[in-house]
Amino acid sequence: MAIEFYVDSEKKVVNPELFSSVAQRIAKEIEEDRKPKSPENHQVRRFYEDLLSIRRRIERVDDEEEEFKRQLPYIRMAQAKAAYAFRRRNINRRFQEFIEEVARIETMKDFRVFCTLFEAVIAFYRR
Repeated sequence: MAIEFYVDSEKKVVNPELFSSVAQRIAKEIEEDRKPKSPENHQVRRFYEDLLSIRRRIERVDDEEEEFKRQLPYIRMAQAKAAYAFRRRNINRRFQEFIEEVARIETMKDFRVFCTLFEAVIAFYRR
């Protein structure tokens, strides 16, 4: 299920429900998916911290857009890490699907929006 980050096709206006009701729904879906099991808090936070580390690395340089382009493969590597964690039964399918949304990140703005969404999902996650 694709998550609508923006309300407009020009990607100028972030979905006003993204960090509230959408994040809450995603967290609930992750909690309720028991196959193989809901991920432990440390598993969720590990994925978040990996992405946040990349974001900090990008924001430390003067030319963020250029650094973003260099870091994009590492952002998208989260998909491979999620697939591996799923096969090892450390996360469930719904969390893996959430992480797969990184494939839709095309700009630094997209990345910031996704990181903020992830932060909100963590806030609502009750495992």
